[in-house]
Amino acid sequence: MARAFALLLLTLALGGCNMVVSPTPLFGPADAAGAPGLRSGLWVSGDPACRFDARTPVAAWPDCARPGQIENGRGKLLFGDEDEGEMLLAGGSPAILQVQMGGSDGDEGYAFLGLRPTRTDGAGRVVEYVAWVVDCGPPPPEDARNPDGSRRYVSLQPGPGLAVEDGGCVAHSAQAVRAAAVASEGRARLETFRWLRDRP
Repeated sequence: MARAFALLLLTLALGGCNMVVSPTPLFGPADAAGAPGLRSGLWVSGDPACRFDARTPVAAWPDCARPGQIENGRGKLLFGDEDEGEMLLAGGSPAILQVQMGGSDGDEGYAFLGLRPTRTDGAGRVVEYVAWVVDCGPPPPEDARNPDGSRRYVSLQPGPGLAVEDGGCVAHSAQAVRAAAVASEGRARLETFRWLRDRP
């Protein structure tokens, strides 16, 4: 999965530091069996007020239009020129997008996004959805501090099954991620993705 796509969505989190992560994947192929079918082709996200001609080549689009490609209808997204990491779309309500991330020190982990289809085509394929970063809990007040005096970005009230470890919010079960996805939907910034055409 394209790291560019993952980074795009993770910027929706408050500071990015309150998101739920895991050192290991918590969802597997069996979870993907019930995932919504995403229509293959060219997709776009970004500011709804962004104006551009979708019939023109992607290279001609303004920066406010963020294009991507979905393949095989189940969430292989290629944003930008990179194709790194893995993504798995797990079914459920909401669906969960598990995104592999590479750390600056070479370590890898996984981040999670909630996903709800908002529109389908005549064949039942999802052609629009909203996604949000699964967060740890309500963001802390601006004056919250870590023991070393630095500003704290991770919630003071982690959700069930979540733990603050090494300054991040860690989940060790799929159930904890699902519960956090439901809890964070109402306070998260939602990003809309919509299908444009079959080919880029």
